[in-house]
Amino acid sequence: MNEVDRVKLLHGPYRMPRCKVGRLLRCRMRGKVRVRSISDAPIMWPFTRNYDGMGTASLILCGDLVRAVQRESEIAVAHWWGVSQQTVWKWRVALGVGATTDGTSDVRSRWGAEMVERDGEGNYLARGRNSPERAAKIAAVRRGNIG
Repeated sequence: MNEVDRVKLLHGPYRMPRCKVGRLLRCRMRGKVRVRSISDAPIMWPFTRNYDGMGTASLILCGDLVRAVQRESEIAVAHWWGVSQQTVWKWRVALGVGATTDGTSDVRSRWGAEMVERDGEGNYLARGRNSPERAAKIAAVRRGNIG
């Protein structure tokens, strides 16, 4: 499967909310926030600045982005909105969305024999279940050669 298939959106199109820089929008995580700018991700989206001492930019969780988080795969939302998968996971938690959505199920079924795992940072890793490297590691552990 190529990378485009892994980030396919099933329930689009998704449109940026009508807004103007400097005006207020209601974010599902932060309440009313001021639109500071528009992202340059594949799906452009309004963002605000957090006043956490660093002034980091955060997309405003509203409109079609909420719908996408509820229905699409984590990897697809991260790609199209230009955020990390960890951010998408935080959005899912804030919206009460479980680990599996329609999009997640679709990605898992299309990946076929590949196993979906996460690394320590919450990113998906694709690894073959029957890879020689995996078999060698399992054999070494069974023989007591840990390391």
